[in-house]
Amino acid sequence: MWSPTASTLIYGERDAVLVDPLLTVDESRRLADWVVAQGKNVTTIFVTHAHGDHFFGAPAVLDHFPQARLVAAADVSAHAAAQWGSAWFDGFWQPRFPDQISDRHLVPRAAA
Repeated sequence: MWSPTASTLIYGERDAVLVDPLLTVDESRRLADWVVAQGKNVTTIFVTHAHGDHFFGAPAVLDHFPQARLVAAADVSAHAAAQWGSAWFDGFWQPRFPDQISDRHLVPRAAA
C-alpha cells in the first residue's frame, strides 16, 4: 500500500505538459498509453518535488515521448539525485517497490 499520487496533463490542441510521471514502470506506461490515446504529444515532463514517487516513472513516459524534456524547479532538480542514492533508493524505495522501478536513473534538469 502506498499513498496515492496524481499526475496532471496540461494540454493544448496537440502538445502537452505532464506533471509528475508517477513511480513504477507499469503505472507510468499506462499513463503514457492514456496520453497517447488522448492524441496528445508530451513535450515536457515537469516534476513538482524531489521525492522519487514523483519522477521515477519518467523513463517509461520518455519511451513513448523521447523528445520530451524532464524538468523541475532548480531546487527540486538539485535534490532529486539523492533519491537514487543508496540511503534512499536501496534503503527506502527498492524494498517497498521491488523490481517495479526503472533501471534508468534519470534526474530532472533545472527548468530555464
